[in-house]
Amino acid sequence: MDDALLRVLHLLARKLNAAAPSEVKKKDFWDKAAVVSGFLSSVVIAIVGLLITSSLQRSQQSSAQALATAQLELGRITAERDRKLQESRLTADLLSHLLSTDSAHRQIAIIALRETVSAKVSDSVLAVLAQRDSNSSVRATAIQQLGSSSDRAVAQKLTAIAADTGRSNTERTLARQATGTIAYNSSLGPNMFIGVASGGGSMATETSELKHGVFTYALLEALSGKADFDHDGRISIGELTSFMIDRTAEITEGETRPAFYNSIVSLDDVVLPRPGKVVALSIGVGRYASNGVASLQYACNDAQAFNQLLSSKYRASNASALCDEKATRAAILSRLSELGREVDSETSVFIYLSGHGFTQDGIAFIVPYDGVISQGSVVLSRDSMVSLDDMRRSLELLSAGRVFWFIDSGYSSFPFQFAK
Repeated sequence: MDDALLRVLHLLARKLNAAAPSEVKKKDFWDKAAVVSGFLSSVVIAIVGLLITSSLQRSQQSSAQALATAQLELGRITAERDRKLQESRLTADLLSHLLSTDSAHRQIAIIALRETVSAKVSDSVLAVLAQRDSNSSVRATAIQQLGSSSDRAVAQKLTAIAADTGRSNTERTLARQATGTIAYNSSLGPNMFIGVASGGGSMATETSELKHGVFTYALLEALSGKADFDHDGRISIGELTSFMIDRTAEITEGETRPAFYNSIVSLDDVVLPRPGKVVALSIGVGRYASNGVASLQYACNDAQAFNQLLSSKYRASNASALCDEKATRAAILSRLSELGREVDSETSVFIYLSGHGFTQDGIAFIVPYDGVISQGSVVLSRDSMVSLDDMRRSLELLSAGRVFWFIDSGYSSFPFQFAK
C-alpha cells in the first residue's frame, strides 16, 4: 500500500478515536438532561397547582367577606329603617298629644319631645308653646324644657318672656332661670367644667360668720379633702359636686343650690390633684368704681383663699389673684393671655371668680372693677363688662388639658340690664 495512503488512514483512525469520548459525553449529557427536564416539569406543575389552589382560596375568602359585608350592610339598613319607622310613630304620637285639648297630655309630650326629635326642631316647637299656648302650666313646662338648649336665639325669646309683665311671676322666673342655664351651656368649650353658686333660681350668699361666700366656703372645704369620700387621695368631679350640693344646702337650710355644667363627661375625672402642671387665676371684686354696684364684703377674701389653697396644697406652678381695683377688664383678659406661657396639653387651668354677674340673651357676664353701671343697675357700656365668651376665647388660645371654672356670683339675683 502506498505510504502516503497509509499515513492518511492512520490519521483518520486517530481522529475517530479522539472523537469517540466526546460522543459518549454528549450522549451522557442528553441522558441527564432528560432526567432533569422531567424533574423540573414536576416542580413547575406542582407550583402551578399551588398557585391555582391559593388563588381559589383567596377568591373564596373574598367572596365570603363580600357576603358578610353585604349581610352587615343589609342589617344596618334594616335597623335604620326600623328606627326611622319607630321615630315616625313616636313623632306622630307626640304631635297628637301636642295638639290635644288635654293640657296634661301636652305637658307629657313636651317633656318627651327633646328625646324624640332633633334639638333644632324641639327648640322651635317648645318656643311656640312657651309663647302661645293657652294653658299657663303648659307654657311653664315648655319654658323649663327650653333651659336645656344651648341656642342663644332661644335665650333671646326667653328674655322677652321674662320681661313680659302680662305673664305670671312663675313663668317670668322660670324664663330668667332658663336664660341663665343657656348662658352656661353655650359657654362650655371642650374639656371644660363650670361650677356656679346660684342655680335653679337660688341666690348666691355670703355670711359674716363664715367670712366667705357660701359657695366658696363649700368649695374650699371640698378641695381641702372633705370631698374625698373614698379616701383615695383624689377628688373627682362627682365627689366635688355631690359634696358642694349637700354642704351649701346644709349651711343655707336649702336656700342655695349650686349648678354645674360639664363637657368633660366623666364624673370620675379627677379635679385635684391633677397630673401635670396646675395654673390658676383668682378674681375677686367686692368694690367697684361705679356707684351703681353694691359692694360685696368677702369677694376679695374668697379669691385670695382659693389662690392660697391651690398654691400650698396643690403646688400650682403659677397662681395669682386679682382683687378689687386690680381686677379691671383689661387686667383680667391680659392675665388670661399670659397664662399661655405656662400651659401645655398636660396642664390644668383653674379660673375662680367672685363678684357680681348677670346674664343677657344667653350670655354670662361678670362685672369688673371698672364696669360702667348707673345707679339703676343699667349697664351703660357692654364693652366694659367681661363675658365668659371673652374669657373662653382667651383660654382657647391655650392648649390646656382641662379648664375648671368656679363662679361665686348671683347671676339670677342682680337685675343688671343693658341700656336700650
